[in-house]
Amino acid sequence: MLLTIVVLLAVFIPAGPLTLDSHWSELMQDIQAPILKHLALVFNALGHGLRPFTSSGLHICVMSIMQVPIATVTLSGVGVSSASM
Repeated sequence: MLLTIVVLLAVFIPAGPLTLDSHWSELMQDIQAPILKHLALVFNALGHGLRPFTSSGLHICVMSIMQVPIATVTLSGVGVSSASM
């Protein structure tokens, strides 16, 4: 049964890109403008630059939900603890 499904999928799923995908790609290349490329690169750089902040913010949110004092978070492998916060 499983082998039949795999064989049928192999027959009906094309090996290359669909015609619709190729057509969409051509349309997107036709409307490509330098200003849009620079704008995309700016957002890409911002996304990479904000990644540490977003993971730190997520960590702080999770720790506050779990009601763990933030001062007990280890930094660079050195544990920092506080009696009360």
